[in-house]
Amino acid sequence: MRVLVIANMFPTASQPSRGIFVVRRLKEHRAAGMDITAVALRPVRGELRAELASLSGRPTDDDLPRGDFLDLRVKVSIANAMFERRYYPAATVRAAAKELLELVDASSYDVIHAHGMYRLPAGAVAGKIATLVGVPYVVTMHGSDVNSVMACHPRAHAAVLRRAAGLSFVSEALREYAGSLGTDLGRSHVIPNGVDCDVFRPTMDISTSRTLETPVVAYIGNLEPIKGADRLPAIFRAIALKFPGVSFVVAGDGMLRDSLERASLGLQLKFLGQISGDRVPDVMNDADLVLLPSRNEGWPCVVLEAHACETPVIGSDVGGMAEAIGDSSFLVPQGPEFEARFAERAVALLSVHVADRNLRARAALYSWSAVAAREREMLTAASNRVTRP
Repeated sequence: MRVLVIANMFPTASQPSRGIFVVRRLKEHRAAGMDITAVALRPVRGELRAELASLSGRPTDDDLPRGDFLDLRVKVSIANAMFERRYYPAATVRAAAKELLELVDASSYDVIHAHGMYRLPAGAVAGKIATLVGVPYVVTMHGSDVNSVMACHPRAHAAVLRRAAGLSFVSEALREYAGSLGTDLGRSHVIPNGVDCDVFRPTMDISTSRTLETPVVAYIGNLEPIKGADRLPAIFRAIALKFPGVSFVVAGDGMLRDSLERASLGLQLKFLGQISGDRVPDVMNDADLVLLPSRNEGWPCVVLEAHACETPVIGSDVGGMAEAIGDSSFLVPQGPEFEARFAERAVALLSVHVADRNLRARAALYSWSAVAAREREMLTAASNRVTRP
């Protein structure tokens, strides 16, 4: 089967782990014999808007690593750039579809698979191409494309998803929310992100010098409000009151980096910045507990990755977090005094030293090979359907 993949999420030179869950799917499908062409769909900002994005801390366009994706840069008009949060950029979608058809012969594929429905939505571009060449399309929704973007213009998103030959969501919570926004869920699936248990595994030489009085607590992820990174200093300080010898590690980068460093003065805290993927297991293995105080989540990959290293995770009870963690005692509901309650729960878990060998066994159920096999079943079924007008 030949599959044309259009993605809103993909690694770049400065963000090598961005969209790595898409890359892992591609790797598994190709290993299984699928003929896949993947296209990175990238809106091109005007010079002024790019400068404003840089000043605000948002990442600017960057080169793609070689091999995984063809690079399709689509110019975004000034009007769409200014009002993209408020309406669906149909003209830009048409332009993107036209340029993609000049890049590849879409009619030669059995199915089109779109990853993401963001402000230049891959799913909408796939839908437009499907209409032009008569090839069915599938859309996979990963998190913020439902939780944030779809909420701004649900009718336009629902129309694209209704015509798809198949839909997948990374969590049941995400699927339910999309349904509440008007999405037809009749051909939908829940296919979560996976974990590589060969990469993420407990090390044999973990230091034995730490005690319950000197735990290591880690945060691994983007330093953005949606991830709750601004909540970290208050949580850290509350934990440190109980464990004066506690040390903290923050691995990641983002718009909140400078403010977090200022707010964390006086703590035993290391900011590692953006780290390569091969260093993430080391950080997880060195930690006694990983914190994820997000405001929203689709399916946080970091949870199963930490579990594969036998490191527990405590997270906010939002989106697909509960499904990923699998244990309500490691969840903290949103609401008033969230930071204090989150820290209190972390302290309680650290006090009983919560390392659990069953974590890795559960993580193994979500291997990338198993996840990709479920996705191939969906793509095969969709390839036999006719795109609905």
